[in-house]
Amino acid sequence: MKSCCLLLLAVLFYTNALAQTTPNWSSHVAPILYQKCTPCHHGGGGGHGDFTQYDSAKLYAGSIAYYTASGVMPPWPPDSSRRYAHERRLTQTEINTLQSWMIAGMPKGDTTLAPPVPVYNSSAQLTTPPDAVFAMPSYTIPNAGGSDVYWNFVIPTNTLQNQFIKGFEFIPGNAAVVHHALVFIDTGNNVLNQDNAYPGVGYPGFGGVGSNTAQLLGAYVPGMMPFLLPSGFGYRFPANSYLVFNMHYPASAVGQTDSSKINVYYTNGTVREVFIRPILNHSSTLLNGPFTIPANTTKTFYQRYTVPANVSVFGVAPHMHLIGRSVRAVAVQPPFTDTTRLINIPNWNFKWQGAYYFQKIQKILANTKLYGEVFYDNTLSNPLNPSNPPQTVSLGENTTDEMMLTYFIYTAYQTGDENIILDSAALINGTLSHTTTGNPFTVYPNPTQGQVTLQWEWASKGKCRWTLFTLQAQHLKEGFFEISTNTGRQTLGLGDVATGTYILELITEKGRFRQLIQKE
Repeated sequence: MKSCCLLLLAVLFYTNALAQTTPNWSSHVAPILYQKCTPCHHGGGGGHGDFTQYDSAKLYAGSIAYYTASGVMPPWPPDSSRRYAHERRLTQTEINTLQSWMIAGMPKGDTTLAPPVPVYNSSAQLTTPPDAVFAMPSYTIPNAGGSDVYWNFVIPTNTLQNQFIKGFEFIPGNAAVVHHALVFIDTGNNVLNQDNAYPGVGYPGFGGVGSNTAQLLGAYVPGMMPFLLPSGFGYRFPANSYLVFNMHYPASAVGQTDSSKINVYYTNGTVREVFIRPILNHSSTLLNGPFTIPANTTKTFYQRYTVPANVSVFGVAPHMHLIGRSVRAVAVQPPFTDTTRLINIPNWNFKWQGAYYFQKIQKILANTKLYGEVFYDNTLSNPLNPSNPPQTVSLGENTTDEMMLTYFIYTAYQTGDENIILDSAALINGTLSHTTTGNPFTVYPNPTQGQVTLQWEWASKGKCRWTLFTLQAQHLKEGFFEISTNTGRQTLGLGDVATGTYILELITEKGRFRQLIQKE
């Protein structure tokens, strides 16, 4: 009898431990997918499958586990040697959670603990009304013989005076077909002449916009957060200029229609101009030219540039075509004993190019040496090679041509710039992290526009005191809530808090925890 009781207790203990450690949809999987995956994988979105609902997401559990474990999804090309703002990268713990959920048979869990289902309707993420809206004409994606479509659309700004903008939010007209977009601004008539010379709406745009005077303003890929410069910084927005949307549509989008737009935000007062320039490039900084990759060969090109003055760098944006396979850029700063990693993309894919902003502004000293290293594979071993058999490739904007550019987003340095935070993953206790190690709370959405929800799962009860501080440790507001169940949620209202980055401190009987909150 005693042995039977011990056996029963052991079974109950094992069953309880298994229930506590097995991930379920409501408490574990949905928060991960809603943050990193559903901006693409939702009904009408650009990704395969709808991950917003349990019943539809569980059908893709095997694919989710496989592609996240292999690093294919979510698409985030840079390696982990440098952290960036608003990364889509999954942690190993998150990857393990998705795998364990699939192996366990996709348990649903307590749906009352699931986060709110995100809503996607191609609407703006930023709630602040824009200062101006610029839309491309309606365009029906043609049949390109099974190939993706790259197309340029020219939009006159009709602005009467020179201005500065702190950024824009790109809003796809048809989120299911917009793979990515680059936004340029041009003051000449080059892009307009090309548009007028080509029949129909717009003109081809695989490699770019075909104008040496066009300046990159930014990029869009599904799931990315709009990036607005901090107060006091701005991009030049000249009078009577032309915006160019360089659009990428997948081959599967044939027959669908798109009319994307950007919401533009001006900045006033004293403005420090921010530049986006291809500092490392295939001409003035190339060390081992000419820039030619013969058929059936691989080749590595090297770049070098000496920075003439102290600068503050917000981020970088590499650009190549299909022969390019990897790109790396570093800064060797005086006294030339320290190497600063800027970008390293070991597996380049033209379809997933973008701009990568640092979590904090990066100070680069005068006389720093910028080095670029770019590898090209013009053989049939390269699955993206557009030519079979391979053909000699040189500089150009066509699909079969190549480029080698790394854009830098920068401005002239001023004291203290290196302390300016560009993302809510900011400085806490000397390290860049979204949460303190071991934080038992999940906080979402973050960034937020009005309120945040705290979610926890632990074998403990009692009061929790929460306090909101500025980054300068100024106390803003506080309160208490009761942890009365092992798993639960609590919503905190931040509607009366100004836009900015804050520290949320949580004190419980388990310890003190801190989380950065970005209010938009």
